Amino acid sequence: MILSVAGVPIPVGIDALKLTYETVGESSRNPRGFRSLDRRRTKAVLGFSLPPLPLDEAELYRLLILGEGEFWGTQSIYGAKGLGLTGTGSLNTGGGGNPLATNGVWRMTTGQTLIVPGRFYDQTSLTSAPGAAITGATLVGWRYDGSAYRLVGVSWRALDTAPAIKREKLGSLGSSGVAQAYTGTETFATTAGNLTITAPGTGGPWSWSNLLVLPRYFPQAQVDALLDGFATVTSPLPMLPRVYVQTDLLPTDQLKATPGLTQASLICHGEVDEFAVVSLSRNGAWSQTEAALSASLIEV
Repeated sequence: MILSVAGVPIPVGIDALKLTYETVGESSRNPRGFRSLDRRRTKAVLGFSLPPLPLDEAELYRLLILGEGEFWGTQSIYGAKGLGLTGTGSLNTGGGGNPLATNGVWRMTTGQTLIVPGRFYDQTSLTSAPGAAITGATLVGWRYDGSAYRLVGVSWRALDTAPAIKREKLGSLGSSGVAQAYTGTETFATTAGNLTITAPGTGGPWSWSNLLVLPRYFPQAQVDALLDGFATVTSPLPMLPRVYVQTDLLPTDQLKATPGLTQASLICHGEVDEFAVVSLSRNGAWSQTEAALSASLIEV
């Protein structure tokens, strides 16, 4: 894996990854012409481009690189950008259930709810058109039922009343199984673009944590890619728009002789320099909405 963001591998083009460095400090020449250097350290800049990809796949990488959407580490009801979780459940900062931080979950008992914001922006102030600048949304996060963990991926369209995609990976951190259809007994509904999760009538309690919402509906392939990526992340993610970056250019053996679940990473800001739309034939069909990205990840 040459490069990943939030655990999701980025399909960098062949010979398209370049590592440069940004100087912290400044350099100048004094009145006598001698160079003066006040370099405190250097910061990594990963520049790269992606080959033409189907629009959904390209959009997934764009949103991850830019740190779009909202993220709740569930140490607070508020996300990285200030949006809050609501519902009849409540934040619980003790008692376990968070696989990445031990404590800090949204906990629900039978019949209680978790409402996750999914609409971050629209143009309703400009027009009565129902679809202006509105997108669907995709949630990925951890769920614990008191005895077992699972990763959950849910994706919904903006005007639907229920999610179109519900997926899961069963298993604890570091031992998740393959992505499959969701087998939990919660009820999922969407209203005004927001997702409501209602706990079953028996069992529990249920604990939800480390919730990332991307502002776009994605089909199953991209939801599974998010689940597969999240399953590899063993540390709490940073607050958006900062993003969690792993690369083979940071060998994990720099940290420990036997790394285990310990990961080498950089916390970066992402920039997408170009989102070029191209036409090509893919799998025997002509597509006019393939996209090729050029982007950079800059160490914070």
